[in-house]
Amino acid sequence: MFDIIFYFGIFYNRIYIIQVKNSIYTKEYQAFLKRLKQARLDAGLTQADVAKQLQQQQSYVSKCESGEKRVDVIELMRFAKLYGKTIDWFVQ
Repeated sequence: MFDIIFYFGIFYNRIYIIQVKNSIYTKEYQAFLKRLKQARLDAGLTQADVAKQLQQQQSYVSKCESGEKRVDVIELMRFAKLYGKTIDWFVQ
């Protein structure tokens, strides 16, 4: 991927190559994200319902489900409890 460095509003006319394998895009993490959304749907909840119960914004739930925000183990425990699932269910 080519990128131009932008630092404090000044462009440096330098191009560099970065190859980073982001774990959000692994097959395993994609499967986890599908299960996260499926668990919510199985529980009959909307993103707004979940957000309200977790005292978060709806966008928080959306970002978790899309992979824009990485879900940590504490957050997963909260989702699992709310959805009536075990943590193992999410990572099968």
